[in-house]
Amino acid sequence: MLPAAWSTNKLVSSLSATVVGVAVTVIGLDALPTKTTPYTPGMNMVVIILFCVVPMCAWALTLWSMTGYELDGERVREIQEVNGKRKEAVAAGMTIEEAMEKYPSRPAKGK
Repeated sequence: MLPAAWSTNKLVSSLSATVVGVAVTVIGLDALPTKTTPYTPGMNMVVIILFCVVPMCAWALTLWSMTGYELDGERVREIQEVNGKRKEAVAAGMTIEEAMEKYPSRPAKGK
């Protein structure tokens, strides 16, 4: 099974082209602009929204989603230790699945 972060990244990446296409359509263009496309009213606003406002909103959403995520120095060291053991096991010929099973991570506090 794929991690949620991977599938979320793929979903957002696939939607980005759709968002750009809709934005270009809203300002009245039939195709994506090129170097020779004449200026169209609304282009500046679309650029500001897509390259400034959307990333700032995504950043704020990321901060909000991380408020319940507890990760301190001790937990980081534990994770690094387990990952190091897994890496050594894989280098010694163990499959990733076997290494994950042999060296499990403890769940985060409160889980």
